[in-house]
Amino acid sequence: MKARNITPKRDASASPSPVDDRWLSAKEAAAYLGVSTRCLYQCCRANVLRHARITQTRGGVLRFKRSWLDTWMESHAKRGL
Repeated sequence: MKARNITPKRDASASPSPVDDRWLSAKEAAAYLGVSTRCLYQCCRANVLRHARITQTRGGVLRFKRSWLDTWMESHAKRGL
């Protein structure tokens, strides 16, 4: 009998791998969080969501790491019973 190569399932609580933690655009980040881009920009303007501003113009290009978004969501999660 041949040994099968079985890949363990990834733990959802584990930190994202470098491949999963690529830079996301504002549109991708909003979709990932399940919010509108308007809500995302408001959170950035209020400095409550970590982001990187690529350009210094008023409407600058923003980028987000998936791990930053996960951390922000965890900090806003409500504890159940």
